Amino acid sequence: MYKVSRFTAIGVFMLAPLPFGSAETVWICIWTALLAFSLATADLRSATIDDFYLLLPLFAVLVVVAAVITVQLWPNSPLHEVDAAWAVARGVVGADLPGRVSVTANGPWLAFGYPLLFVLAFTRAVYIATDAENARQLLRILAWTGLAYALYGILAGIGDPTSLLFRRKEAYIGFVTGTFVNRNTAATFFASCALLFLLPLLRFIYRQDRPSRPPSRQMTALIAYYLSSPVALGGGFVVCMVATAMTGSRAGLLLLILTVFMATALFFAPLRIGKLRRWGWLAGIAVAALLLFQLVGGAVAGRILT
Repeated sequence: MYKVSRFTAIGVFMLAPLPFGSAETVWICIWTALLAFSLATADLRSATIDDFYLLLPLFAVLVVVAAVITVQLWPNSPLHEVDAAWAVARGVVGADLPGRVSVTANGPWLAFGYPLLFVLAFTRAVYIATDAENARQLLRILAWTGLAYALYGILAGIGDPTSLLFRRKEAYIGFVTGTFVNRNTAATFFASCALLFLLPLLRFIYRQDRPSRPPSRQMTALIAYYLSSPVALGGGFVVCMVATAMTGSRAGLLLLILTVFMATALFFAPLRIGKLRRWGWLAGIAVAALLLFQLVGGAVAGRILT
């Protein structure tokens, strides 16, 4: 059951970006139900009370959101002025409809699905990551899944820039959005995946502790070995960064460049290396990012200047 639970969670993480970013209510309900099942059957033997304390602020925010929604939907609330649309509705329908702050009787609860799904996904990921090997495996899966979406987005943007999966694009024509409707959402996703490639690449650059041959001849060991090579990690980072630039999202690309600098600085800050070497790595990362920005971010640069 524990394996089924983890497989379900990882499946949700991998497939959630596919149906147009899962922005529709039906997908929110499906992923919420699957993650709830995964949490209910999760292996929590390696979890500690500190993991729960880590999640407490997230749970508190969810409770606050639920409280705000309750106030919005409270019939004839004495705390806030009700929406004038309910008086119009009473006049048209001729029924004694209670007034509410919200213009709809169930819309806010439908919107509650987004933060609820995020909390469930983050909580499940945290409990998977209580085991170090599971955490590394989850990060690798997310990185390479993101690379697959980025490759699809680039190829689709070149081959048929007016299509979004099996639909016709209604907005952002000429820009890469992958399986997402909004290019800023796509840029956030691709940039996050780029960082998942960058950090193990920095670790290899510093430690260079990768074995010279695979630990065994099993297929899973061979795949993990070759996908952890610096060439594969560097290629994944470049592809995800190119996909981010091709979205045309100014904030997406600028924040990616900023977080690349920040991640590099945070990685090297606690390490005992010379200042010259430390600043050399930071300068090298900066030059590489700026060169890549010049090569693939021309359209974004124009929008930034505008």
